[in-house]
Amino acid sequence: MIHYNPDLERFVDGVDFGPNDPCTWIVYPVGCAGDLLSSIVNFHYVETGARFKGISSKGQVIFKGSDQKYTNKLWQANQLKFDEQYFYALADILSSNSTHWSKMDCLLFSTHLYRDHHMQMILDTFKNCKIIRFLPRTHGDRAITEWMGEFKNSVSDVIPEFVIPDNHHMEITYANTISDSRLLTVFFKDVINSAKFKSTYQLIQTHLGFPGPLITYDFIQFWVDQQPLQIQSYIKSIAGCD
Repeated sequence: MIHYNPDLERFVDGVDFGPNDPCTWIVYPVGCAGDLLSSIVNFHYVETGARFKGISSKGQVIFKGSDQKYTNKLWQANQLKFDEQYFYALADILSSNSTHWSKMDCLLFSTHLYRDHHMQMILDTFKNCKIIRFLPRTHGDRAITEWMGEFKNSVSDVIPEFVIPDNHHMEITYANTISDSRLLTVFFKDVINSAKFKSTYQLIQTHLGFPGPLITYDFIQFWVDQQPLQIQSYIKSIAGCD
């Protein structure tokens, strides 16, 4: 369900996205299916400039956020700065994507900026942001997300072996160094698991101010079914459908 906002039908040329405008950040380690979660969140907005394009033969969600992965590219090049040039670049990206901030209700970023210093950068710069940090909960979750990151970002067709770690049931201890009402942490297992999906989805809806759900677990189930055979059984055990 999406509320109608007549203001989104206007077009005011020359008005660009700035640090005080609303935006949503989905941040996660490489391989942690963050684009899957970003796709679900994106369906709740009228226009973000982001696009879900499907799931590849590798089981990878093909999704481009509002910035068309520009922020991730800066991060990979160790050149990330939320300076004036960054916002100029965003305006150019939106324009080249045939959209404009004055036609949008939110910008949606899907990035690997999940570490505490990145969180602080985002919170300090974007005053009206909401962040969902998406993390592996157990050592098994970490192993499978690292495997997916390696496989799905490789240009090789060789499928690496997946070895379940001995401590796969043990939860990872994260230092809680940031406390902010704009930040919600959710876990890979709790989104992927069929029994926990609904309650975790409700937390996300409440955090982002959505009036209700738009996506059912079938979307997650489809993603699970597209995963390579080498990890199918382990992913299905996490999903609770083995």
